[in-house]
Amino acid sequence: MEFEAKKNLGFLSEKLSALNLAFNATFIQSATSIAEDELMEIRATDPDHDETCPMYGQSPYIINSILNYTHADRGLSMNAAFNISGPKLVLITPGGTPDVYDQPRAALDVSLNKSFGARLVVNVKGRNLMDSDFRRVYSYKGEEYNFQRFNLGRTFSLGLSYNVTKEIQEAILRAQ
Repeated sequence: MEFEAKKNLGFLSEKLSALNLAFNATFIQSATSIAEDELMEIRATDPDHDETCPMYGQSPYIINSILNYTHADRGLSMNAAFNISGPKLVLITPGGTPDVYDQPRAALDVSLNKSFGARLVVNVKGRNLMDSDFRRVYSYKGEEYNFQRFNLGRTFSLGLSYNVTKEIQEAILRAQ
């Protein structure tokens, strides 16, 4: 099941007409059967284990949202994007050993673009601003254990671009 909504915020106030909000949520139910011999091994340590497991790499939910501001007259645009997805199976272990799952990790990315004239653009970006831990876990006898845990860190970038298309086109015309 998927839901999506997009709305310009100008209906709240004329001052907000340059703001757009987009939201998307996806909810997924997936399962795959466990082979009978594998299920016997799993149930040796976990007698109540289901006959199915989630599909490899499939999150049960994915949520995205974007807030965008654009002011064309000022050559300014900004974006803030948020994303989170549910736990997903990333390591299937044989012999009844617990499987490993990626845990939800919220991500917030922001970018700002500013034009100066027709050719010069400066952009600033910040990635992973929430700096959530990357965690992979497994469960054994009702307890959750870290299989892998680390921090990716925040990243920032500054870019400068100059569009030379017009100069190149004029040079080609002169050369002909």
